[in-house]
Amino acid sequence: MIEAERQKAAAMNPELIITNATVLPMTEPGERAEALAISGARIVAVGNAADVGKLAGGNTKTIDADGRIVLPGIVESHLHLFPGSQSLRFLQAGGIEGFDALKSALVNY
Repeated sequence: MIEAERQKAAAMNPELIITNATVLPMTEPGERAEALAISGARIVAVGNAADVGKLAGGNTKTIDADGRIVLPGIVESHLHLFPGSQSLRFLQAGGIEGFDALKSALVNY
């Protein structure tokens, strides 16, 4: 299945729909929507509650946001130049699993 077809299929049966919300998609100033659909880790639809609701399948979970604000997830990973660059001098141990891997990372450091 090509990527466009996979995305279309995912949009037709999203895992989660958030409705009755004030969705701020952050695409245009002042833009608002009522609902959004999520499949996997992606927002696959944003719009009015009726249109987004039509995408629901048998396994779709629906959350009523009761008018609350919904923002896109933003991962803001920034680095302060001087303290951040100094920390790069140290062994980066994220993702190292097990004694042998740790030993190898230390030896190579």
